[in-house]
Amino acid sequence: MSGELTAYSLSELSLFVVSILGACGGLLGIFFKGISKSRCSNIKCCCGCLECMRKPPTAEELAIMSEIEIPEIDPEAPPLPIGKKEIERGEGVGN
Repeated sequence: MSGELTAYSLSELSLFVVSILGACGGLLGIFFKGISKSRCSNIKCCCGCLECMRKPPTAEELAIMSEIEIPEIDPEAPPLPIGKKEIERGEGVGN
């Protein structure tokens, strides 16, 4: 080693930068997803630089959200019309 720096091409440097930015973006995404699921009303992080006051859902709102039923799909049901042509031909629901 003679103390010289290794020369990197532009594509190698850009790949490195994009990788670092992608990793940081992924961590921020995980962080904000965790905050959105949090039941806390006052969230502080980064020594108070980021502060969020939010209203978490009440017990009644959570009960209403959990009561929503997803309808089952009948595999024998006819297909829904895809567009105007199918509707004009009478294809789709009920035929």
